Amino acid sequence: MINKLLAYARKCNLDLEIFLIKNDEITIEYLNEVMINYKLQDIKEYKLKALIDGAAVTATVLDISNPEEVINILKTARELTDEQD
Repeated sequence: MINKLLAYARKCNLDLEIFLIKNDEITIEYLNEVMINYKLQDIKEYKLKALIDGAAVTATVLDISNPEEVINILKTARELTDEQD
């Protein structure tokens, strides 16, 4: 999947870096005093860094199986960066 995403990014003329972050377990003890001790195991996150229109953009996603969606997330992050400036 990573190679498919990198190939799609090249097709879109984007420089893309992908970092894989693995967590054995994430525990949420409470959320608004409703949820107690909820565990997720074997979590994989992908931290993405891209250069879009001369600006560095980062995003963290859990799924990279749809390259178009991932690139759209990065482009949206770039647009939001413009709005904040």
